[in-house]
Amino acid sequence: MLKDSGMTLEELGIKMGYPPATARASVWQLFNKVKDPRLSSLESLADALGVKVKDLL
Repeated sequence: MLKDSGMTLEELGIKMGYPPATARASVWQLFNKVKDPRLSSLESLADALGVKVKDLL
């Protein structure tokens, strides 16, 4: 979905509400390090990508 959005990790992170200085790293960690993300993180990600949370699962 990220690839289809055309956004970079930084752009997605900013759209999710992370500060520009940490946006890229925060999204990278969400995709690669977090095994059980918070619902609020999934909601922010879904909103930023324009999809529903269930589409992420």
